[in-house]
Amino acid sequence: MSPLAAPALLLARPFSGYAALARAEGGDAPTARGGALRILFVLGAVVSITATGRLAPLEAVIAAGSFAYVPIVQALALAFALRVVAPKVPLARALALHFAGAGPWLLALLGVAAVALLAPRPAPALFTAVPILAVAAWAWGNVLTFALFRSALGLSRARSAAGVALHLVGINVIVPAYFLAFGQLAPLFLR
Repeated sequence: MSPLAAPALLLARPFSGYAALARAEGGDAPTARGGALRILFVLGAVVSITATGRLAPLEAVIAAGSFAYVPIVQALALAFALRVVAPKVPLARALALHFAGAGPWLLALLGVAAVALLAPRPAPALFTAVPILAVAAWAWGNVLTFALFRSALGLSRARSAAGVALHLVGINVIVPAYFLAFGQLAPLFLR
């Protein structure tokens, strides 16, 4: 399966797509490493395009490295949710499937890069586009996370909904903690 086939499948058909991916074996099965690298590649490419107006390889690699915390945060939040709603599910397999569902965010990021690159006045266009893209990606991403728990992992509706809620709690605790730990939020509040 190509690197973009799984995210595209899940964007179009989240529940049946996750059921099919859960049955996939060997080279057709998604991997956590492949999913994390796909996310980092898109993040690096978007930063490179928005910062330089072109895809600069060195800029993309540096940006991808600086955003390495993104898949780590996703892994920690998923591990937290799984520990509560499905403690017997192997984390590596669930993480590989979860990363395959990053399509909404990847499309939103590519949309930001396209607006920055193509709009005659990017700033006003981005102020309009980014909130719309972020809300759409967040909403569809939650549908995909529910489909992961429900169709790929075979959990009940209630456990799947709890898994989505716990995943969101995990992200909303880990991300501010990360920025607090590295001194990025304190200057905003301690002036």
